[in-house]
Amino acid sequence: MASQRTRIGSPSVGASGWDYIAPWRGSIEETMSSLQTEVFAKYFSTRPEELRPADIAELWSGNEFDEDTWAGFMATQGTHSILDIRHLVPAETRIDELTGNTMRPVSTAETIAAFGHDMPTRAEYERLADTTYSPIFDEDDGRWAGRCLILYKDGVPESVAFWGVSGD
Repeated sequence: MASQRTRIGSPSVGASGWDYIAPWRGSIEETMSSLQTEVFAKYFSTRPEELRPADIAELWSGNEFDEDTWAGFMATQGTHSILDIRHLVPAETRIDELTGNTMRPVSTAETIAAFGHDMPTRAEYERLADTTYSPIFDEDDGRWAGRCLILYKDGVPESVAFWGVSGD
């Protein structure tokens, strides 16, 4: 089960910051997919069945310019959670190449700059998240975007930290 905590900093009015730490599932993609499935179930659990999408694919279906479709809901309101992310992009993707609804891993160089090595533990990540400044948290990928970082225990991937901002 993933854990969620409130991240440092305050997004601007209308935007929400979110973050999770999810158990490693063999890759960032699989970990993110598993986390999104978990968050989807929780997010829609209190809504009547006729007022919720059947799955994440349906959540993104329809015309994004029609607010009566799920895609329209996601384009205008979103869930203010990791469900607002559709694509994992390579760590090397430049900020000016991002198109929105993307998750971008922290690069090896950024990881070393932040932690002094390339295999941070959850404890190191949480200490850094509690500080007032860190380039890996403060680099602005824009709204409807997120970052992620593999966390290690004894040199082996243990979990992935995901964080981002949704809303306008």
